[in-house]
Amino acid sequence: MVEKWCFFLKYADETSNEDLEKIIGQDIIIKKAYDVLEQFNWTEPELIAYEQELKRIWDNQAAEDYKQERLQEIREQEQKLEDLQKKIDHTKAALIAEGKAEGKAEGKAEGKAEVAKNLLANGLDIKLISAATGLTEQEIKNLEYVIFITFFFISIFLHFHTIFI
Repeated sequence: MVEKWCFFLKYADETSNEDLEKIIGQDIIIKKAYDVLEQFNWTEPELIAYEQELKRIWDNQAAEDYKQERLQEIREQEQKLEDLQKKIDHTKAALIAEGKAEGKAEGKAEGKAEVAKNLLANGLDIKLISAATGLTEQEIKNLEYVIFITFFFISIFLHFHTIFI
């Protein structure tokens, strides 16, 4: 290695490209040193062309780097959206299940109330209706009151309706 550097320092100006290939072999650092030294011998148009090519390469690399960064940002946003969609789906399923459970409970309660109203209309005892439906005696008394009020207003309506007709 030291011999290559000594040869470079002593004979760099006199070395041809063929000799250069033989001397440096796989040594990238010495190759770069020869390249830098060669640039000092370039004409101004060659140097400008080289700098323009370097700028083009760097611009392309910057554009590619930017593209990769944006692609990564997009992937991260897509992952966030996917995670959010999973949360939405989970919440939606939980709300649907909750709504179904509430609907069933309301349906059962309405069914019990309807049975209780029918039993009241048939003159059954409140305690017996409570035992049959599972409703409390107070709930049955409330239903009895609602039935009474409903019939009261219906009878008043029918009474006035027959008067004005």
